[in-house]
Amino acid sequence: MNEGINSNIPKPNEPPVENKQNNDVPQEETFSFPSPEEMGDLLKEADKMATEALVTEEEIGKRVNEREKQVEQLRYLRAFEEYLKWLGQLSPMENLNPGDYGALAEEKIIDRDSKDPLQKRILENMDTVLYRFQSIKSLSPDEAQTLAKLFTIREKFREEIKRRILEEQNRISTRRGEIIERTLAVYKRRTEETEATIREIEANPRVLGYIEAREAEKRTAAAKVLKEGRLKLLQAKFIPDLKSVRSRQNRAFKKIKEVIDDQDIETKLKSALGEQGKTPGIFEEIRKKLAEAYRDKKIKENEVAPWMMMGVHYGQTLSFLQDKKKPEREALDAGVKEEDESMKKLLEELGRAITGQQILRQLLGNGEEYMFAKKKSGEKKKDGSAAGAEKAPGRAPDSEKKGKVTEEIKSLIEKGGFEVNVPVVEREGKKKTTRMMPGVVLIKMTTSKRGSEQLEVVGTAGAATEALKTNKISVPNMSQFPEWLRKSAGARALLAEYLANQAKRG
Repeated sequence: MNEGINSNIPKPNEPPVENKQNNDVPQEETFSFPSPEEMGDLLKEADKMATEALVTEEEIGKRVNEREKQVEQLRYLRAFEEYLKWLGQLSPMENLNPGDYGALAEEKIIDRDSKDPLQKRILENMDTVLYRFQSIKSLSPDEAQTLAKLFTIREKFREEIKRRILEEQNRISTRRGEIIERTLAVYKRRTEETEATIREIEANPRVLGYIEAREAEKRTAAAKVLKEGRLKLLQAKFIPDLKSVRSRQNRAFKKIKEVIDDQDIETKLKSALGEQGKTPGIFEEIRKKLAEAYRDKKIKENEVAPWMMMGVHYGQTLSFLQDKKKPEREALDAGVKEEDESMKKLLEELGRAITGQQILRQLLGNGEEYMFAKKKSGEKKKDGSAAGAEKAPGRAPDSEKKGKVTEEIKSLIEKGGFEVNVPVVEREGKKKTTRMMPGVVLIKMTTSKRGSEQLEVVGTAGAATEALKTNKISVPNMSQFPEWLRKSAGARALLAEYLANQAKRG
């Protein structure tokens, strides 16, 4: 037995015994024929593939158009389905009043036929009689008994009317619910059929690719329309206002360059903006040169301060441009977000306008601060000489000036002016302080050339004289007047009076 097991194991120094089995003969692959049903399904699928592959461009176009019709129909079906659901939630005759006999008769709640006890004519006559009885100051026992009887009858009539209304509401609701339910079933079936048709059309990859290409074209066209609309909105006010601001700033910097004799001064000031530690005193240095040129009458205030130049209100324009809640700014930011190059350039220009404003404000201060040149012209000589005793050109001695101002204030108040507190900025070297100084403003309601009402400053006195120009105009809500004026008690009273008059007019 052991020999049988080990008979094929080669002994040492003997060649191995060859296996007599022949494994090189190829085995035949067995083929399983499909059943007639399987073969039918395979041929059907193959025929469908061939048919879809041979669809012409014209046929694809027809299918795409058909799909669009089906999609539109599906949208309509779903909208109508929502409408039916909403209609089912409504309560019929919910606004019907038991005392509205005309409406009740129209709805056949009363006056249903000649034998109906609830006749419109009888109910109206009963109300008339009851009204007449209530006008009698003292009722006799018979009259009181009759009145009570009529009230009881009317109360019973009203109860019957309410019962009939409720009965009719239930009948209508039930009937309506049945109709809506059947209609919804029909529309649901049509919706499912439409969805199946759309899926069948989209099953062809060529048709689906055509649809996607067409949708992409629509999106491109919509984006173009949006871009054009956005630009049109900005061209109406935003772009012209931005150009106006930049034009004034450019004129201001051009004049400053001429006075300083340095064409790179704008760049230097921009670099030093907010970093005066790196370039100490550059703003103060330029400011001194401008003050000197101003005293020598080489420049005027409105040549270097954009907010003092003629044109639209500079401050309000800048505020409008920077207001991110305005539709124009929202459109600009949306365009930048969508990588619109024209919007990016516009935003960059706005950034330059904001930076330019920061430079000029830091250099010149506000409108009151720039007047420092006038103050310093009379401060240089204090040696007691006649020249040193002189005030700045056109200025009266302090005592004379104070008396004149007091008279002006008194006169203006008598004419209807009101007192205001005006912020006045004073500068001592690099230190500046703001003090509230008294003044008086007289405002009258006038009519513009277009016939609309407006407020006009017709007189100023005290500190208001330099802070507010006479003939300044504002709409009646005073939005075009400075804040210190709007906050005054007199201005608030004037505004309240205007609003009260408007309310009386209707």
